[in-house]
Amino acid sequence: MVSQGILGTLFGTALGAILTFCTTNFNQWWQIRKQRRIATMQVVSNLRRWMREMAWRFDQTKLSVDSGGHAGSPHTEIPDFHFETSLEQISILRHTTATKLFNLIHEKDNANIEVKWRIEFGVSDFEADEVLDFFRGQSAALYLDAQRNYTIICRNKWAGRRNRILSATR
Repeated sequence: MVSQGILGTLFGTALGAILTFCTTNFNQWWQIRKQRRIATMQVVSNLRRWMREMAWRFDQTKLSVDSGGHAGSPHTEIPDFHFETSLEQISILRHTTATKLFNLIHEKDNANIEVKWRIEFGVSDFEADEVLDFFRGQSAALYLDAQRNYTIICRNKWAGRRNRILSATR
């Protein structure tokens, strides 16, 4: 009798510990998933805002070149990404996505340094036009990289959700 009571107590304790462990792990997994989803939406929104700003800068630079400097403004610096000030958003994302975004930040910084270097050592008007062309080329390449990453993040994040919704409605 005493041994059955002890075994019952031990079994109940072990079962309680296992259930607590499983519940805690599930809650932690759910919380991380929720945080990752929120961070993904914020990063995607910031990328979209950055791409709109870059498109506006392309238009302004083209307007400045076409009007001989009388309209628009020749931009010679690629703006920072909005998520650069809060890198914890990126660190929550999946490793591959975070790596792509950190590489994008690195490419932007390298392009800005290269453009500043060419401006600093450019002397004549001909070289100034070359610097502007170089800046537009670097900006366009970075814009296309950002757009590709934006598309991949959106496809990966919402494709699974859309497929679940479509299969539920069938």
